[in-house]
Amino acid sequence: MKLMNSFEAIKRYYSNKKNGKPLYVSIEITQNCNADCGFCGYRRSNNDGMRILETKSSYLDELLGLNPVAVGFVGGEPLIRKDLENLVKEAKTEANIPYVQITTNGSFLTIPRYNSLSEAGLDRLNISLDFLGKDHDNARGLNGLYSKIITFLDECRNHDGARIGLSTIVMKENFSEIPSIIQFAKEYGLQVTLMPYSPVRVNSNLYSVSIEDFIPGILTKLKKENPSTIMNSKIILENGEEFLRTGRYGKCDAGNSFLWILPNGKLRACIDHKESECRTLDLIRKFKEHNSCNRCYLACRSMSETVSSSKFSDLIKIGIELSRSFTCHT
Repeated sequence: MKLMNSFEAIKRYYSNKKNGKPLYVSIEITQNCNADCGFCGYRRSNNDGMRILETKSSYLDELLGLNPVAVGFVGGEPLIRKDLENLVKEAKTEANIPYVQITTNGSFLTIPRYNSLSEAGLDRLNISLDFLGKDHDNARGLNGLYSKIITFLDECRNHDGARIGLSTIVMKENFSEIPSIIQFAKEYGLQVTLMPYSPVRVNSNLYSVSIEDFIPGILTKLKKENPSTIMNSKIILENGEEFLRTGRYGKCDAGNSFLWILPNGKLRACIDHKESECRTLDLIRKFKEHNSCNRCYLACRSMSETVSSSKFSDLIKIGIELSRSFTCHT
């Protein structure tokens, strides 16, 4: 299966580069969320509780048309969807997506749910973790969340299934705690993906790392010390450090190497740019031609752009790292 995924990924990479289709697609399957994160536009307190939005029960047509190398199911909180297993299975078996992942706050995670998602074909489960201890509960507005994540990770030690990883937003409040989070991940045998906080979604620099707190070279130093624990490549971390230092990075490739599918099936080049929403890939490309935004360096952008612009020799190394990152957890 691992070899087949790698072969299919390589085939799609060259096909999509030639035909102008995305390598990575994020599917926002719900905008509902039970958490109350200040750095997210979908925070619970902004939504007056849970919202009922138009959603689709299938995204197969969109996936077959876009033919991506990898798909990520996100929210809101994706585990709110009771049919998530069906969506994962559809992506993995009917659309034949090489790599399928989910990013969750972890509040609804149980071993039975993890098992059913793994059996449906899930390759990777990303759990958001920005702090260790009670601070994480406070940041996410969910009492007992950190303890629940710990319990889940402890129970998973004896279960095979989708590879489990951590997803950490690098921001002012937790910048000094990043080494401890990496050590935590190492102790559990997990990888961690580091993403600089993006001010675009909530239009605020409140959580941005200040120039006084920023330590040049810290992320690449941590990568050198923990090469197999930090999922980001060295070049992605170097670019991420530039973003943390300046609040800007390069020209965004949204709508080309990556894009989003909304709950209702519409396409959006970037989730934070409503003006990029449309029905066809041709219209998405028109947005890209005029897009000058450079105010984020989130994982959907960083990985896609790096892979898309890599030399062949670098692609082999990236492919090996990706394959390891999506190999099942045992």
